[in-house]
Amino acid sequence: MSRRGRLALLVLAALILVGLAVWRAPSLGHALGVLASVSVGWLVAALAVNLVSVGLRTAAWRVIVVQAVPAPPPAPSNHAAQIAHWTGPPDHDAGP
Repeated sequence: MSRRGRLALLVLAALILVGLAVWRAPSLGHALGVLASVSVGWLVAALAVNLVSVGLRTAAWRVIVVQAVPAPPPAPSNHAAQIAHWTGPPDHDAGP
């Protein structure tokens, strides 16, 4: 399928999903009324539980990724530069 065909299919699918959401969604006034009647304490508790859940999932994925991805190879050492540093610069003034 061409790039334009895939783009058209994606736009069509997005329009269908937006149409279904608008058709089946409750009225905004009803949703705001329900939120206004909720206890603030329960709302804060629910948000805290959600944040803890996200943190735990992040930690779990970090463990999985660290174990799945191999460590990068060590950087090559430059022995010639180390030897030159230890012995100092060449002595150009010493002649025959």
